[in-house]
Amino acid sequence: MNLEEFLIYLHNGAFTSAKFLFTDCLSVADLKNLRLVCRNLDLVATSYPIVTRLFMSSHQADLEAFEGITKNKRLARHVQLIIWDHSVYNLLLLHQNLYLEYPRVEEAEKSDKHKQRITQARKMWARLAKQQQRILVNDSDLKAFSTALPSLTSLNNIRLTRLEFACQCCCGCMSPAQRQWFNIPKKLRKYLEEPHDEMCLMVHDKWFPCRIVYDHPELFYTVFPSLPTADIWSSVAFRGLKCLAANLETPLPNLRLLSLDAHPSDVFSGSSQEMAFLKTAIGSLDCFRLSAFRSGAQILIAPFRDLMSSARNLTSLCLHFAKGPWAPTISSPVRLLTKVPPASFPKLATLCIKGPDATLKDLTDLAQWCGEAAIGTLYLGCFHLSKDAWMDVLEAWKQEGSLKHLDTIYIHDVSDIHVARGRGRTLQILGSYSSADEDAVVDFLNGDGDYPLLEDMFF
Repeated sequence: MNLEEFLIYLHNGAFTSAKFLFTDCLSVADLKNLRLVCRNLDLVATSYPIVTRLFMSSHQADLEAFEGITKNKRLARHVQLIIWDHSVYNLLLLHQNLYLEYPRVEEAEKSDKHKQRITQARKMWARLAKQQQRILVNDSDLKAFSTALPSLTSLNNIRLTRLEFACQCCCGCMSPAQRQWFNIPKKLRKYLEEPHDEMCLMVHDKWFPCRIVYDHPELFYTVFPSLPTADIWSSVAFRGLKCLAANLETPLPNLRLLSLDAHPSDVFSGSSQEMAFLKTAIGSLDCFRLSAFRSGAQILIAPFRDLMSSARNLTSLCLHFAKGPWAPTISSPVRLLTKVPPASFPKLATLCIKGPDATLKDLTDLAQWCGEAAIGTLYLGCFHLSKDAWMDVLEAWKQEGSLKHLDTIYIHDVSDIHVARGRGRTLQILGSYSSADEDAVVDFLNGDGDYPLLEDMFF
């Protein structure tokens, strides 16, 4: 290592350490205080791209951190990524101060100490929930974002999602709201864990499935159908997108990546303001990711095709849909995509498409579509074939030949059902498969390798 390489090594190490200190260790209050007492630190923080990622939500901790950075234009100019978190504290706490009840508490645990801790935990949870309710009612988050947007001149990546409070990190770090969660004493936090599938909510002497209501704010009306349609909870699930749509006149010239996670279907109606924003933004995007695995989004073909017709600069497209009890008839990403002319994507190089269900015809149509679009990389995952077999799919692809030119095809966590006979019995076996590596499928399609899917079978 010569002197020049050594100096670069030292510089990169110091920069990485400073970035970790500013973004992952210091609170906004600490950052403000350090900048006030140390001129050199203030110069470093405002001159170098150290604070490049911000979290935004309707949680008090996230909002304070966001405003603390964006009110200083010299700091705001370095921000490249905004993660808008749509998570909510328990919805029933936010409505008429109703509390979450746990029906499966063991009798032995119902001691005075146990009840005292539950009371403490609920008060803490209620305080956080009321803070969020106040922010939502006053639109404080939307106002803060609208004010900051002109200063975010380097913003190139927006992710609209829902974070888990108990999750350790997102994109390499915890949000201020998540840090706040982990600062709650563990003896209280265990009573505030997010509800699992078996838990129920007791509301007015009736039980409701807890996980569905908690995960899907757009289904809140199944619990309180009498709420007015203009209630704030109807928009919690895609509040960030609504805010971006409301600021359509503010240009985002550097925006290159947009991720939408779990947005209700009315976002994709042709007349919505959100759709107008998406059509404007997608024209300059390099990467667009759409996930619909927490809400039962029925995306119609016509508006989806209309949206994709503007995506002429996309180099990467990811569609991830999953079916569950809240979304039994969710749209098929394959059928949506194959209705869009491949010519709409002249620069598309990478396609990632996941579940939930497909047929042999769907996947054959997808292969032909990919061949016409001339993509280089294809990722498939989470598809289940209820009537066909993946062996038949790969043989059809091999015969058809549309995918032989691809550099990479990776298949992960797909499944089918086939019949096995033995010892006088007939069994239906669920087979789960993934490709051995990123070259195995392409080699097989070109006649240079063995069958590429590895099977993990279970009954």
